Formats: sequence, structure tokens, C-alpha cells
Amino acid sequence: MTDIRIDRRAGRGGRFPRAVASLALIAGICGAAAAQAQTAASCPPIDKKDRYTVGWSQISNNNAFRLTETESIVKEAEARGYDLVQTDANDDTAKQLNDVEDLLSKGIDILALPPREFEASAPALAAAKDKSVPVFLVDRSANGVAGEDYVTVMSSNFIKQGEMAADWVIKQTGGAAQIVELTGTPGASASIERSKGFNDAIAGAPGLKMVAQQSANFDQATAQQVMEQIIQSTGGNIDVVYTSADVM
Repeated sequence: MTDIRIDRRAGRGGRFPRAVASLALIAGICGAAAAQAQTAASCPPIDKKDRYTVGWSQISNNNAFRLTETESIVKEAEARGYDLVQTDANDDTAKQLNDVEDLLSKGIDILALPPREFEASAPALAAAKDKSVPVFLVDRSANGVAGEDYVTVMSSNFIKQGEMAADWVIKQTGGAAQIVELTGTPGASASIERSKGFNDAIAGAPGLKMVAQQSANFDQATAQQVMEQIIQSTGGNIDVVYTSADVM
């Protein structure tokens, strides 16, 4: 048996600075929008201010990526003189929706949101729009229209990541292998798109067989438990394990 484990990112540290870049981009867009008195399409206008209050609705702070993302947001907000109000949804979509409502009630100027789920996070966009608070989606996307329901999405090309991982598998295995896939949070755009990119690409290599596919919710302990069960059910006849996050 050949054991191959894939990190689906182009580089392990490649995405951590994105939170800094995200807040910097938000600042740039806010300045441009204020100068023009409105944002694209029907997005709420952003008033010109010396000091903005930014709401940061984090999915969770239970792994290295999320912790570093939050830390970098905090540092960038401090550097720019912004007031940052942050919440932690503890990896619960319903709580994140409530967190967004709470942030909006505090009078934030801007909402920075990494939505836990694509479809289920749509009410957060609607609530912000109802309060005329522009939304910037960070790291993941949600069901809405750019320029109407949110300003923009700042994230990686998740489908491309899946395709790159599949290309690596095909080259390393000669196009013949037994594969297990551990997906992330059900409904999360990152998990959906990484899986799509990977599976669409391996479909062109008939010798690659997906023997098991199961969610591990972007969680190390869950991934270990799920993988132990899969090893038992398959008799360990596995060549490749592809996961939607390196923590798994």
C-alpha cells in the first residue's frame, strides 16, 4: 500500500496573511466608495469617516488557521485605527447568524464575514443589507449577488486547489489508486468547491477509484475518528487520502 497525504494548499503559510490583505483591501474599497459616495450596484453606501467600526464574525477560533486569521485582523485594525468588534460562532451556523445580528445592533459600519455555510449564511447578508451595512466576504462565499448583497469575496480559487491536488495524485500514482476523501463542513463553499475540483479532475483517470468520501468538518479529532472507521470498513486498502484542510 502506498500512503500519500495531500495538503490542498499551494503553500502551508500561503493563506494566513489573507486576513491582513482583506482588511487592507476593505480599507481601500471604503476610501474609494466614500469618495464616490456609493458602492457598486445597490450595495449600501459607505460614508467617509476618520474611524470605522468593523464587525468581524469569525466561524471559530479552534484551529491554527482561524486563530491566525483573527490575530491578523486585530493587528491590521489596530494599525489602521479602526474599532473592531469580534465574535466567535464556535463552528455553529445558527450562532454565527445570531452573532451577525448582534454586531449589527452595535452599529458597525462594515461587516467582515467568513460565512460558515454557503446557503445557510444568506440571512446574514440580508440582515446587513437591511441595516445598510456593506459586507465583505472573507475566505468563503455565501449565496448572494456581488455588488448587491455583498461588496466582494476575498478568497482562494478552491476549485483550482482541488484540480491541482488531483493532478498531483495522477502524476504520483500513474493514474491508478484507491482514494479516500475527507471533506470539510457540509455546505461550506471551500469544502464544496475543493471537492468538485478534485473529483472532476480525477474523473479523467479511470484507474483512480474513490472508495470512501465523508465529512470530517475541518476538525482534527473528527478526521481521526472518521479515518479509523474508513480503514476498518475498507480493510486498509487505501493509497491516497485527500482532505479539504491540512488540519484533517
